[in-house]
Amino acid sequence: MNTLFLVIPSNMKRYSDVIRLFQSIDISNNIVVYFVNQSSEGLELQDIYEVKMCKVVEIKTGKIIPLSSARNLAIDKMLKNERKENALIMFIDDDAWFPQDTIEYLISCEIKGMVIDTIDPQNNRSFKRNKKIRFKLNTYDVCCNIISICMIVPLDILASKRLSFNENLGLGCKISQGEESLFAFQLHKEGLDFFYDNHLIFHPYKKDYNVEKFYSLAYFWALASRKISCVFVVPAMKLIIKYFISLLGVLFEPRYLGVFIAICKGFIAGINDRYGVLINGE
Repeated sequence: MNTLFLVIPSNMKRYSDVIRLFQSIDISNNIVVYFVNQSSEGLELQDIYEVKMCKVVEIKTGKIIPLSSARNLAIDKMLKNERKENALIMFIDDDAWFPQDTIEYLISCEIKGMVIDTIDPQNNRSFKRNKKIRFKLNTYDVCCNIISICMIVPLDILASKRLSFNENLGLGCKISQGEESLFAFQLHKEGLDFFYDNHLIFHPYKKDYNVEKFYSLAYFWALASRKISCVFVVPAMKLIIKYFISLLGVLFEPRYLGVFIAICKGFIAGINDRYGVLINGE
């Protein structure tokens, strides 16, 4: 049997989401949760949910910290204290949850890099455009179509490569995008192959038109195109072209103009790496 390690950062403000997630995973003692508790009120996991089967290592920060930093805290502690053999690691949002058959599969499957489907079961919306079953992902797919909550990594590979999330990228940073794509790209570059699998993880589908998000996205794709790999040029160009075309409908959707302007500014800033976000992450 495999050990499944789950890294879950949470600010503990959405009790129902955290409870739903733990109810979906608290079915096996082969699951170890590294729960990064960012509650500023001193709230502990046991205050809202009593764990019965899975093991929990609770890391308390006392405040909300950037997502990449929270994940790296868990990775560092895990690599010091846990056995690496026959183990998989996932990085889960606290509002995600699992169907039981996915958990059962992950604690018994072959150890390898995998990507599973992320869907919103309430709205029947899939995060993945590719519907093929069990195929090897190419470099473009790894960089552009993997989100962290569906990415499954052998723990011994992560330990041997000593890779972590870039703490200058991601939620809570000036550039709130890109840390997942960079992390997956680095793993793939180090020789880890990812295979698509048709098992599922659930997560609410959110369509966010926050202009800062689009600025950050353009910044990262432009920066990555210039400093990391030419494979990032395609998503950078697709982003600009998509929202340039969207300007045709600006009379019906005024937000498109603001999004397009943010993308253009982000692209220019990213080419020059205005914030130096790859100083510690190249």
